[in-house]
Amino acid sequence: MSRRFWLIIMIASLYIYIMSHNPPEWLKSLGYNHLLDWYSVYICEQAPVELVYNPGLKTLTTEGKLEVKSFIPDGRYNYGDRLENALKEGYQVVVECSGMDAWHTSSQGKKFLDRMYPQFYRVVVFDGGHHLPTLGLQPDVILVPVLRGYAVHSYTQDGIKVDILVELAREAGIPTVIATVPRWGLVKRDKCLDKLALRTITRAGYTSKTNIGSSQASPGVGKINGRVFAYVGVNNAKSPEQLAAVIKNMQGELHRVYLAFDYGVIDLESAIRFTRKLSGYLKVEVKRVNEPVKITTAWWGEKR
Repeated sequence: MSRRFWLIIMIASLYIYIMSHNPPEWLKSLGYNHLLDWYSVYICEQAPVELVYNPGLKTLTTEGKLEVKSFIPDGRYNYGDRLENALKEGYQVVVECSGMDAWHTSSQGKKFLDRMYPQFYRVVVFDGGHHLPTLGLQPDVILVPVLRGYAVHSYTQDGIKVDILVELAREAGIPTVIATVPRWGLVKRDKCLDKLALRTITRAGYTSKTNIGSSQASPGVGKINGRVFAYVGVNNAKSPEQLAAVIKNMQGELHRVYLAFDYGVIDLESAIRFTRKLSGYLKVEVKRVNEPVKITTAWWGEKR
């Protein structure tokens, strides 16, 4: 086999090992990011993109080639300023990772989301259950790095099966294109995410539809069409009462609640009890939709 092949294997192994241990930014900057840039540009051209749910994309009024702005995690949290600049600079596609996506469930982030809708295709890298609230916010595209059937993160234990994700979108009538790419083929570097987003949008095709209704949000919670999608993590894992109060405060009918958990802060048995209690408070069906899975546990078939 070629030297390039073995170099790619070595870089991929290094990437998985380092990211699964959540390294500090200074470690990533010691030559690691440069290797990752090289690997990401090569590998994102090779990785297969599969459309697993395709209701079609809204039609934007654009001229010429779509321009993409990918926001990779870099320790900066001025999301509104960065998106404002993207609007001014004329981008038509934005790619968001965990922090920016979660920010849209805040009051400021939700207001900006309403401004974005007619001007951007919003692409979300959905790498675990912490992105579940975004289903209630109708992103245009969900891009899923998948390993053994799971949307899975490098170190957060909150994997969710792709089949379940598609089922939730279809059941709630959410007009979001869902595409999968192998976990090894998606690297959170801007050139890689730019290319994967364009490949997905080009394949999805367009429709005359607009958004299906008014989304609502509260930090960690999204609601659409009577369905609530919420993430239970470090801020609310001990308080189903608090989450029930947030959901009750949202307008409109409530048909069903879907929960994803961060199993790094709550164990499986406690998550089951939390789900049962929340259902009792709200008097509706509440379903737990994810599992204590990350890259390493999905790969080896273990759950912790």
